[in-house]
Amino acid sequence: MKNTKNLPAQLSNSDSEFLKSALFLELIGQEPITINRAFVDLTGNVLSALWLTYAMERERRSESEDFFEILMSSSCCTKDTGITRAQQQTCRKTLVDLGILHEHAGQGRIITYRISKRRLLELLQQQAMPLASAMRSAATTSVAAAAH
Repeated sequence: MKNTKNLPAQLSNSDSEFLKSALFLELIGQEPITINRAFVDLTGNVLSALWLTYAMERERRSESEDFFEILMSSSCCTKDTGITRAQQQTCRKTLVDLGILHEHAGQGRIITYRISKRRLLELLQQQAMPLASAMRSAATTSVAAAAH
């Protein structure tokens, strides 16, 4: 949110209308930020989940079956998500530590990121195991109850 400390306490009617119009344009002029909820549990925090979701939305057509490949500058990510450069570094470190992300130096300020499809799927499957077990138990219980 932008700093509002310097706004006058009383706005004229016309200033108030201009401000309302500007606020409306600010709101509709930006795309909503989406996040994959499963990534929050996977990474342990919302910012890393947001970074991963955003990066995957930017995926280039990848020939690899092993990796999603993304070209992205930190300034572009900040502009689109609000995640600062320092926060992005923390997000990337989290993802590197999980074995999901690999960074490769690109040209200029753009870095090529590779997201391991295999590792991401492996972690998501591990995350889903408790739910799968509960579903299996519930199904077994209902089948046994129906048999009696």
